[in-house]
Amino acid sequence: MHHNFLILITTLLLSMCVSVQGRHIIGGDVTYECLGEDVQNPGNKRYRITMTIFRDCNCTNCAGFDSAPGEFTDATVTIFRGSDPTPFDVFALDAPVISQVDVNISNPCLIVPPNICVEQGVYIYEVSLPVSDSSYVFAYQRCCRNNTITNIIDPGDTGATFVGEISGLAQQECNNSPVFSTYPPTVICANELLVVDASATDADGDQLLYSLCAPLKGGSDQNLAPNPESPPPYDPVDFTVPTFSPTAPLGIGSGITIDAATGLLTGVPTIQGQFVVGICVSEFRNGQLISQIQRDFQFNVTVCEEAVTAALDAPLNDGVYEFLSCSETAFVFVNASTDDDFIDEYRWEFILGNGDTLISDLEDIEIDFPGPGTYMG
Repeated sequence: MHHNFLILITTLLLSMCVSVQGRHIIGGDVTYECLGEDVQNPGNKRYRITMTIFRDCNCTNCAGFDSAPGEFTDATVTIFRGSDPTPFDVFALDAPVISQVDVNISNPCLIVPPNICVEQGVYIYEVSLPVSDSSYVFAYQRCCRNNTITNIIDPGDTGATFVGEISGLAQQECNNSPVFSTYPPTVICANELLVVDASATDADGDQLLYSLCAPLKGGSDQNLAPNPESPPPYDPVDFTVPTFSPTAPLGIGSGITIDAATGLLTGVPTIQGQFVVGICVSEFRNGQLISQIQRDFQFNVTVCEEAVTAALDAPLNDGVYEFLSCSETAFVFVNASTDDDFIDEYRWEFILGNGDTLISDLEDIEIDFPGPGTYMG
């Protein structure tokens, strides 16, 4: 009597080895919320502006968040109205709320390297603005980006402009801008499928369309924290062409695309390094563009290595472990998966026939099969 037990191993857990060192800004975005009429200033509406800035906190002698205690300069925001290059208003922001954020990674089975550190500084302020047919543009500029960035020219002397715009239509409608739902992964695996949710939510239920776009320059080594900020329009960063562009920020071979309707970012990055990426979200109401937000962030692409392997104590042939018993229907399966330090749980599934499936979360498992035959697990 022969019993064949076939065990299919489909779980592969990955960890990685990465060395990422960088300085300064790694991303940010600006959103707004309309609070309604300003009763103290008839003809004005009040807005709550939220600016989120992300920085690399695993560095020495690098700048912290502007306006934070002990920093050399305040974070300033300059407001422009319409095409007038003269600032409508300039004001300094209070200290941001600073917190260390979880380092998102593209594969939940990866191990976060100890040298990755990301902080976010959240600045929230309110403004009262006269309703106008012209747009109001809020600009914050800061130098510099990490000098190890791969896809743009002279990154160490290239700053960033984080900008929000309230259009004339948005003012009339007391519109709220879209808000990004999550922060994208900081570390992603080279030569593996990347799937990132870059979507946003909108309090007004407007239609949102997503696109890859160019991050913006702002500030330089000669002018680290412009005050006032320069007027729009703002120059895009200089991508290293032809390999990189706003729509191919990880390289032309990566196939990085974003679903215009869902904001799902997909592709297979093939080049290791640090990359600046821009995502724009356009908000439409009744077919009219009413608002747009932009996120500027940095991806770190590295090679990921296996650290955990699901395995059994038996020969492996084309992904299948085969066990043979000549007399007994009871059998003990010994788990030989490694490395134990990184394994949190186990799951076994055996198809016993007649619609019955055995499921267990034990490390090793003993099964008394119902009779002679071939069983899959």
